[in-house]
Amino acid sequence: MVIEFVGLPGSGKSTIAKLVHENLAQKGMKVESPTYHVTHELGGGRRKAEKFVSAMTFILSSPGLAWSFLAFICSTKQARASDTAKLWLHMAFLAGVIRDRNNCYLLLDQGPVQGCASVGYRAQVPVNWNRALSILERGGLLADVVIVVDTTPETALRRLSGRTIRQSRAEGDDIQDIYRFATVIEEILYSFDELGSLPRILRIQNRDATNPSFAAEKAIKAIISTGM
Repeated sequence: MVIEFVGLPGSGKSTIAKLVHENLAQKGMKVESPTYHVTHELGGGRRKAEKFVSAMTFILSSPGLAWSFLAFICSTKQARASDTAKLWLHMAFLAGVIRDRNNCYLLLDQGPVQGCASVGYRAQVPVNWNRALSILERGGLLADVVIVVDTTPETALRRLSGRTIRQSRAEGDDIQDIYRFATVIEEILYSFDELGSLPRILRIQNRDATNPSFAAEKAIKAIISTGM
């Protein structure tokens, strides 16, 4: 079962995902959190190497799908070629993580839907989200459950400004940019309605990000309630 957490940078996705992992593991369930491990538990050099190897493995094993990712990202007219390359490798890394999953609860504090939001955040032209989601669907890369962590842009900006290690494209941006990111996420979620096979979309509140344990409990109940 693949579970992806989606939300604004700084919304508490990683904190909540970690708490959910710990709770499910305590219940005796097999749980893996590969994106959290790579992003938060590996040092800078090891993190980059792990992501690059995973991304290149996916690109070489699934060139058609990888090319579709690249063509989609190029169509969004990112400001710099380096941004396009980074986004492509990041999407390939996430795809590789899902492809390599075992029979377990796979928790993604960043996944393909969040990756698409990062693409749309700095797009210079309107984005065809149906195209993006169709690529994910065709590749079997959509999560079974998408948990949307709702927080206010003001809370997200406050948390981002307190980070000492860069983890998101949104760090250093202003409140208008964060509102733009929120709009992109809602555009993607709306576009799910036109897909043939839908993930289950659940929303949990983490408005001021002061009680992630409460939000994690809501997420756990929602996951268990799916019966998957």
